[in-house]
Amino acid sequence: MDIVVTDSASPTLDILPREFERATINALNQSATQLKRVLVSDIAAPTGLKAKVVRQHILNKRADRQAPVATLRASSAGIPVPDYRYSVDPTDTPTRGRIRVAWPSGSKVAAGFINPQSVGKKPLRTKTSKGKLPKPSVALGPSIAALFKSMDGGDIARQAGVILINKYQSALQAQIDKRK
Repeated sequence: MDIVVTDSASPTLDILPREFERATINALNQSATQLKRVLVSDIAAPTGLKAKVVRQHILNKRADRQAPVATLRASSAGIPVPDYRYSVDPTDTPTRGRIRVAWPSGSKVAAGFINPQSVGKKPLRTKTSKGKLPKPSVALGPSIAALFKSMDGGDIARQAGVILINKYQSALQAQIDKRK
């Protein structure tokens, strides 16, 4: 059964249009926050990333009266390889190893290399944007946006729908209770 609630439903529910709008905005913001929590745990578990790192790379833009839309936006900035669970994949060259980071569907190759014969075995970048590096820097792994693309969009949409319906019902009930 589909539940469609529009501005015309506000007289039927005995609430004012402004209260109806407030319930909608509250439900959108609460739903986005809860969905972000779900996504953080879904991303952090298979990759080995700390929840804090994942949270920092997901922007939660809240709904307001001017823009009644809540959005979650994933950053496209690369995440340092040491933040991931990673391993070395040997190559033909004894001083160069491929970096493989944990991924929801197995593993993924990251940009950079590891020297398997070194003492520290640190993941390093292969290139710089301009000029030479004064010293080697840490390799970057895939972004949270890349992780989002690899996830099942239908499953995320279903979770978002269930969360939104529950939050909307409680926010609308809270506005009705305030009125009494």
